Amino acid sequence: MTTHPNCPFCRIAAGEIQPVLLHEDRDVMAFLDIAPVRPGHTLIIARPHIETFEHLPPDLAGKILSLAQKLARRMKEVYGV
Repeated sequence: MTTHPNCPFCRIAAGEIQPVLLHEDRDVMAFLDIAPVRPGHTLIIARPHIETFEHLPPDLAGKILSLAQKLARRMKEVYGV
């Protein structure tokens, strides 16, 4: 897994920073934002460092999108949005 020492998301993926975790598997992590726009504001990251969006492999992008939809449905139930 590619990591960058100055990237806070790499530090989270490596376990150096402990977020409020909502989902974790070998490819992605989802956790609550430390500065939420609204309750339940969640970030989803790839475990390997991806420099920019256009470098995101399609299979990993699909996994992130699928997880985002699942979490969005749950957030609507929990927060009534």
